[in-house]
Amino acid sequence: MESERENKRKRGSGRCRDENKTRKDSGKSFVTYKGVQKPAKVPPQNEVTCKCYFDCKTLRPERMRHLNEELYKQNTTVQGTYLMTLIHLAPVSRRRNGLYEDSSDSRRQHTVHYTVSNAKGEMIRICKTTFMNIFSVTKKRLECLIKKKKLGHTTYTDKRTSNKPKKFNEQDTEMIKTHIRSVPRQESHYCRKKSSLAYLSPDLNIRRLYDAFRLQHPETKITMAYYRSVFKNKFPNLKFHLPRTDTCRVCDLLNCEVKAATASSNNAKVKLELHHRKVEAASQKMRQDLANSKLPGSSFSCVVMDLQQVLFVPSLTHSDMFYLSQLSCYNLGIYVSDINRSFMCTWHEGVAGRGSNEIASCLLSLLNKEDAVTKNELRIWTDNCAGQNRNKILILLYIFLVTHKVFNVIEHKFLVSGHSFMQCDRDFGLIEKRKRLSLPMVPKDLHDIIKTAKYNPPFQIIDMEEHVFLDLKKTADHLLDTKNLQISKLSEIRVHSGNPAIIEVKQTHSELENWKGFNVLIKHKTILDIKNAILDGLPSTNKISDNKKKSLKSMIGYLQNENHKQFYRQLLSLD
Repeated sequence: MESERENKRKRGSGRCRDENKTRKDSGKSFVTYKGVQKPAKVPPQNEVTCKCYFDCKTLRPERMRHLNEELYKQNTTVQGTYLMTLIHLAPVSRRRNGLYEDSSDSRRQHTVHYTVSNAKGEMIRICKTTFMNIFSVTKKRLECLIKKKKLGHTTYTDKRTSNKPKKFNEQDTEMIKTHIRSVPRQESHYCRKKSSLAYLSPDLNIRRLYDAFRLQHPETKITMAYYRSVFKNKFPNLKFHLPRTDTCRVCDLLNCEVKAATASSNNAKVKLELHHRKVEAASQKMRQDLANSKLPGSSFSCVVMDLQQVLFVPSLTHSDMFYLSQLSCYNLGIYVSDINRSFMCTWHEGVAGRGSNEIASCLLSLLNKEDAVTKNELRIWTDNCAGQNRNKILILLYIFLVTHKVFNVIEHKFLVSGHSFMQCDRDFGLIEKRKRLSLPMVPKDLHDIIKTAKYNPPFQIIDMEEHVFLDLKKTADHLLDTKNLQISKLSEIRVHSGNPAIIEVKQTHSELENWKGFNVLIKHKTILDIKNAILDGLPSTNKISDNKKKSLKSMIGYLQNENHKQFYRQLLSLD
């Protein structure tokens, strides 16, 4: 793969061009600058079979192969000169009748003799076909050599290039490479085990690197174009990093301690390596669950869910928008791996907030869909957000589902904070990309953006209306006590139909760690209390602040669509 990648480089790649020229001179296969694969030269393998009256048949296959191998040990110039010494021009001994009166008008002024040395070192004459076969030369190349011979040349010179010296030498290349190596870089934040990419600061680009290089070497004549070509060809795994807003605080803190070169640097380096191993273990286990859930006969469904960053409407462009607050819209992405479908639960702050009740209600709405999750076991992967995922509200929901025989087993697993890259993030990237091409004014416009962000398969929207949200926290506070669980330190949670009141937990993703059980029911409460619990809806309260209401009211005049204006008028009148 590496050689194919090198051969497919552009015409201006000097190293690739030189390598292909060397391969061509030595008779090996090579790729032209247009990407055409040229086969290797094939030395003669069999006895001569021509019917000429020359001495071709006296040559043995071993001798012909030896002549072929010796020729392609040399460069193009030596090859051409050697072949020209084996070609001799003689006067035409007998002419046939032609359309000319004077022999000088004939196109054939010479007879070409082809010779080679036999095993005894004697020069023998052979035919043109055998000559081409021995040295694996094409008819075009042979005609070029004969033409030079007729012009009186005794040595071969390739006139296709001017043989000018290279504008920049190896010393210039090394100077650029040394400068690029001196620039600080960092590893990929995600997938460091399977990625060899390194990243430069997002504040840098090729122009800024080249300007810094010129300041360091003011006398150099190296151009920016050559600096760019060295950067791309010699450092293919070096990229410019996009600004990150969700980096791991543990990584950032330990990296600072390592770079400080203090007495605690070695200890910080060990902690950083252990942290990275924990990250890779969690990511690997999630990938295994996603893959295994898709296998035929798999007994569990794997679900990945995450809340997208807040989407704002209306998208107005005038300068006053910098000082006004827009309506916040929420989107919880839920990816079901065994059916390879992504569901988007959407609502805005006028309907509900984005706490644990809302997340649990969205998950329950998905599970109520007949075609979403159909297996008896459920595994859920999320990030570590305590207010949304690490709480007793979701534990109550799991117990409630298990006691009603919806699932036999529910497991909830957490990725490491700052390293929680999931399928939902890819989906959110498609939505953000589509949103940049549109100007959504109301939440319904965001629905259209989400629907058209992906086509195969498309995202399925679950419109979370006000009556769908349940007040699970009220029931959880009344029935559950999870203080002994230490939820913030857990990596895995499991609820089993055999004993739903006992919550099994792990603090790592290791298979060697045993599950530990905790009874989370409040004293004098039984599992029947949860099974028979009535889940009330969330109180109908408008979450929009007074300041935001003023901002939204001032934006109505800038909206052109009357339906958009009517939406905000109704939203602001819900006091």
